[in-house]
Amino acid sequence: MSNPNGTRLDRRIKDQLRMLRARIDAWRGAPAIKRRFLESHGYPLNLRTPRTWNEKMQWRKLYDRNPLLPIISDKVATREFARSRLEPSDHWVVPPFLQVATRVDQIDIAALPDDVILKPAHGSGWRLLLHAEEPRDIAAIRNTLRRWLDRRFGTALDLNEQFYWPAKRAILVETLMPGPKGSRPAEVKFHLFHGEIRFVTYTEAGPNLLSVGVFDENWQILPFAIHMPPMEVAPPVPEYWDDLCRIARLVGAGFDHVRVDFMMAGDQVVLNEMSAVHISGYGPITPVEYDRIIGDWWVPPD
Repeated sequence: MSNPNGTRLDRRIKDQLRMLRARIDAWRGAPAIKRRFLESHGYPLNLRTPRTWNEKMQWRKLYDRNPLLPIISDKVATREFARSRLEPSDHWVVPPFLQVATRVDQIDIAALPDDVILKPAHGSGWRLLLHAEEPRDIAAIRNTLRRWLDRRFGTALDLNEQFYWPAKRAILVETLMPGPKGSRPAEVKFHLFHGEIRFVTYTEAGPNLLSVGVFDENWQILPFAIHMPPMEVAPPVPEYWDDLCRIARLVGAGFDHVRVDFMMAGDQVVLNEMSAVHISGYGPITPVEYDRIIGDWWVPPD
């Protein structure tokens, strides 16, 4: 018979070891990051004098100690941070979570309402969707939530996103945004450099991610693509566009570079998260010369 406490202890020990290995890899000059960077972008990573956008994001992961970066890497702290920078009349974009739990036994999974999402406060890309009329494997869900609580995000050697590590571990329960089952909400991500919106990446709602639009603040298509094929025709300007631009500037003020993300479905808009590094600095840019052009917009700290 397995010992769940022993399993959890093993996971926590492995988590500590992953973090130690990531620190050692960074101390050695980040060979794992350099290998993946070359594979992703086709040119070698220069950490000593980074010039492109993606090079500077790798530098940030390893060396930037801005105390705001751990705050915006924690989903609970991010919303508190955003509320602190916004007037109460703008708090509609940062609604409270249905529940924030630091232990799995605090969540009554069987009693959760239909159509909710479970995700960790301290990570990115981990999520469970609980839809109406779908059976819930309570034991399996709890095991997944325990694994999340036992791990730090970003400890893989080729990620090494150390600003995630101090985040308070918690499980978040949030209502799914409206839309067909299996369909993602639309997302608009503002990329700010020294307080200025330089470009916006946009994905339409739908079951599949086929293209990513890159626009300026006036919703004009820009002549480069990031990671995915570009949109050839601009969709309608998102609702509340002027408000979103204004709110992105307010919460992104004081950062040399930050990404501010909104999810949209129907008439609902939520400031979903903020990010210190877009696609962890591994999103190829075409034409590649725009990687340097974007890099010139960003002056990181010495």
